[in-house]
Amino acid sequence: MTLLIREDFWNLLPIAELDWRLTTQQETSSLGGGDVLRADVGPSLWEATVACAPMPEATARTIRTLLMRLERPGAAFLAYDLHAPYPAADPSGDVLRAHGGGSVAQGDINAIDLGGSRIAIGELPIGYELTAGDYVEIRYGLPTRYGLHRLIEGAIASAGGVAPFVEIVPELRVGVSLGDTARLGQPGCKCVLTPGSVSYGTMRGGLIGGVGFALRQTLR
Repeated sequence: MTLLIREDFWNLLPIAELDWRLTTQQETSSLGGGDVLRADVGPSLWEATVACAPMPEATARTIRTLLMRLERPGAAFLAYDLHAPYPAADPSGDVLRAHGGGSVAQGDINAIDLGGSRIAIGELPIGYELTAGDYVEIRYGLPTRYGLHRLIEGAIASAGGVAPFVEIVPELRVGVSLGDTARLGQPGCKCVLTPGSVSYGTMRGGLIGGVGFALRQTLR
């Protein structure tokens, strides 16, 4: 499978509008008293719609070619929510870079609570603050799989560099183990283009406008 990393596709896009969301696969039924019963019938997956800003023809040529490549069977790319590329308390990632000696430092899974809905993250800078709404990317398994999770609550890393248990959505996938990588800088997931969603745009006033597409997380 072809996998384009952030620098090879997502970070090249002149994105003007992004609707990034977690979608559930559930069956629901309503009870007479007003309660609603919900049952998962499949994993929750990240989806997004992307609209690019008008761009010069030279830029559009590159983007269009990459989209054509990604429409081929087996092609995928890494993407992340541009509204929250780093933890809220470290919005530019400078603290993570300092901790990583110039590159964005990556933590690991220090502990997993029963059920996989709460994790502790280790290898963080002392006193590093995590906030509700931050993302964490977890790499696990062989071949490598990518889980993307959002924190429901915050935490502060201890003197040992461990942020104590925080609740996440969605829950961990089967196969995640202690010591697996937990990335907080540009945390993303493996995605594919939604079939039939790609618009290659048109030229107007010397610029190419209307380029866009939809994506969906893949767990392969």
